[in-house]
Amino acid sequence: EFNSTVYSCAVKDSYNESISDTHFKFTTPIESFRLSNAYLNFTGEAGSYLLDYLPGPANNFIIEDDNTFINFTDSQFFKAIDTTIGYNMGRITRRKRFASSIDNFLVDNANFPKSTNVIQPLEQSGLKTHAVNNFADGVYAGRFTSGRDHRNGFEWIDNTSATLEIRTKMTPSSTARIYVNLRMVAAPNEIVRGELVGDGNVSGNMDFYEYTATGLDKTNSVTVTLVSGFYHIHYTAANVITDVKGEVRLA
Repeated sequence: EFNSTVYSCAVKDSYNESISDTHFKFTTPIESFRLSNAYLNFTGEAGSYLLDYLPGPANNFIIEDDNTFINFTDSQFFKAIDTTIGYNMGRITRRKRFASSIDNFLVDNANFPKSTNVIQPLEQSGLKTHAVNNFADGVYAGRFTSGRDHRNGFEWIDNTSATLEIRTKMTPSSTARIYVNLRMVAAPNEIVRGELVGDGNVSGNMDFYEYTATGLDKTNSVTVTLVSGFYHIHYTAANVITDVKGEVRLA
């Protein structure tokens, strides 16, 4: 338990067994706190948390990727969540994990204070990416960093027809924005570039504006639907599509 302001405090190379309550408690501001190379075995009991802190301006905490957590879930990082925007600067880095679906590429912000950046490399069926917060205070919130076969930010669903269907995911929003830059290998090859803009409907309705020689033109060549939280993007090519390259960025 820390009862005075914490400056440049680093806890490292520690072994922590049978954690059944709050492990670190801060009753005063955290100017800088770093946890690294710790083995932390929780009992799984209700009320066991890693950090409890006093909400306030500029709390700063870093949890490195060389820590080992046992019997632990994301809801146990913090005993209480400070919802005051901009009051914390946090970074939590986790080791590479295998994801059962791209649904795992998003981090639920309900478990973390505002302005906490969660970094976690993931692999899923050949797709390599980083888990990211549902909402971020920057451009391209929810963007995947790399994708399968030179793809960025999407998963190609149907590769047996002339209808391109790819899916990507971010938190549904009435102001969602999706940037599309794709090249379909068909006969002839086709390129589609533009942006999908939310029309105020969270259910997935979006308008598509295509980049042309004269600027942005509103067209119906690309449509999007929201299926089980995933944005499905559709485009019909002239012939069967055999490969897709490019990127999709989310904002």
